[in-house]
Amino acid sequence: MLHVAALGPNLRIDQAPARILDFDLTKLSQPPASPKAPAVPSDLTAALAAGSIVTEVHALAKGCGAVVIFVTASDGVRPLDHLVQRVEVVDGGAPTGDCFTGESSFESGLTRILALSGGPPADLGLQVIEESVGNDIRAAALLVDKAGNHWSWEMASSLAAYLGDKELLERSVDTVRTGLTSDKPLDYSAAGLELSKVIFSGKRSDQTKKAKDALDALRKRVDAGPTPTVLIRALEKGKNELFVPLRLITAKGKDAQFKGRLHVVHPLPHGESYGPKRPPCVENWSYAIPTGLGGSDLPTEIQADAGWLHPVDATIDALRNFFGRPPQESPEGLVLLSHHSTGAVWHRENADRLLIGELNHKFADGSIGVLLSCDVAAAREREMVLTRRLSTFGVDSLILSPFSLRATYGRAFSIGFAEAVQEARAAGNPATLVQLFDAAAIKARQRLKTATRPRDYGGMDLELILAGDHAQTLCVEENP
Repeated sequence: MLHVAALGPNLRIDQAPARILDFDLTKLSQPPASPKAPAVPSDLTAALAAGSIVTEVHALAKGCGAVVIFVTASDGVRPLDHLVQRVEVVDGGAPTGDCFTGESSFESGLTRILALSGGPPADLGLQVIEESVGNDIRAAALLVDKAGNHWSWEMASSLAAYLGDKELLERSVDTVRTGLTSDKPLDYSAAGLELSKVIFSGKRSDQTKKAKDALDALRKRVDAGPTPTVLIRALEKGKNELFVPLRLITAKGKDAQFKGRLHVVHPLPHGESYGPKRPPCVENWSYAIPTGLGGSDLPTEIQADAGWLHPVDATIDALRNFFGRPPQESPEGLVLLSHHSTGAVWHRENADRLLIGELNHKFADGSIGVLLSCDVAAAREREMVLTRRLSTFGVDSLILSPFSLRATYGRAFSIGFAEAVQEARAAGNPATLVQLFDAAAIKARQRLKTATRPRDYGGMDLELILAGDHAQTLCVEENP
C-alpha cells in the first residue's frame, strides 16, 4: 500500500485513502527478458515499470519541497520502504537548481521490498522519514492501523537531532535514574511526554491537528488492550536508521499519557530473513556475563541444564574466540553484558578490547542477540556499527540500549532472560522473543527489589529497544 505526504510549506496533498499498488518485483530485481529496448520512450517506461502512481499536489508558493511516498506491506501496517521526489516550485521562470544542491531529485530504497516477503504481524505501523529539502531538514510521519485508518503529518522538528543530542532525551532519562528508591518504580512519564511532543508535533497548525489525531488514535488503541505491537521505521536523511525508545510514551507516573502498555519493534539495518517460511527456532544460548560487571553467576538450576546453556568465559579472548567460530547451521542466541563504544566492547577499563573487525562469526538465519551494552542503539552514526555488524552477519533479532546502561540492571536483566528461557523450556512453551523480553523485565525488577541493597528498577525496561523478528521462538520439547 502507498501513502503520500508533502514536505515543505509550499506544497499540499489532500488526505486521501491509502492506495493499493501491485509491484512486479521481477522488474525490480531482474533485467528485461528481451535485450532489445522499445524505440518509443513511453513503451520503454511501460516495459520497465514495476508499478505507477498518480497523485495531485497543490503548489502554494515558490520554493523547495518534497513528496514522500510511504510504502507498507499488503497488510496495510508493516513499514517497508519509502520514495522521495524533491521539487522546486517556480513562478514562470526557470528552476534555479538550489533545491537539489548535493542531493538527487529522486530517492528510493527498494532493498527492503525486495528482501521482505513475509514477517510477523503487527497492530500498527509508524514511519518517520527525514529528508533534506533545500537548506532545511524536514520530517514526515505516518501512523497506520490494521483497520485501514492512517494519519500523516509533517513534524515540527528533527527526531534524529533530538535523539542524538545527549542533553535532551538522554539527560531526561539520566534524571529519572537519580530517583531510584526501594519502595516505588521509576517515573519515566516526563521523558515519555517530551518524546511524544517531538514525534506527534506539526510544522503548521493543520499538521499539528493531524499529529494530535494520530496520538489520540494510538492512545485509544493502547488503552483498549490487549497490548498492541507497533512496527516503527525511522530514517535520518532517508538512509540512516533511528532506534526510537517509543515505549517511554506509555510510562506510568505524574505525566502519564496512556493507561495500557505497548510493544515496539524496529527493523534491523540489513533486514530480517523472514522469507516465505519462518526460520527454525533457537535451541542453544551462549552467555557472556563477566565478573567485572557484577558477576557471572547464573542460578544453579540454570547452570545444571547444560543442554542449551553455553557460558562464555569472562575474558575478551574467550569472546574473541566465540566471534571467530565457523558458521553454524542452526539459529543461536547470545546474551552479552559488556562496556561498549563505537563498536568496540570490553569488560574492564584499560584492558583488552574486542574490535569491530574481529566480529566475524556468521550466524544462521533466525539468530537472536541480547546486547546489554551502552549506546548500541544510540542515534549517533559511530555508535551504530556494532548493531549493523551483527545484522550483516545474520542476527535477525536484537535487544538493545540506546542509552548508557546501568550494569546492575543489565546483569539482572540477563539473568532474568536466562530464567525466562529456562521456565519456557520446562513448560514446553515455544515462547516468542517479545514474551521473553517481558518476562525478563519482570524477573529483573523482582531480583533487584530483593537484593541485599533493595532498589525498585521498575520501568527501566522502557529504555530498551527490540529490533528484528519479535516472533522468533524457542525450541522446546513437547510435553507428553
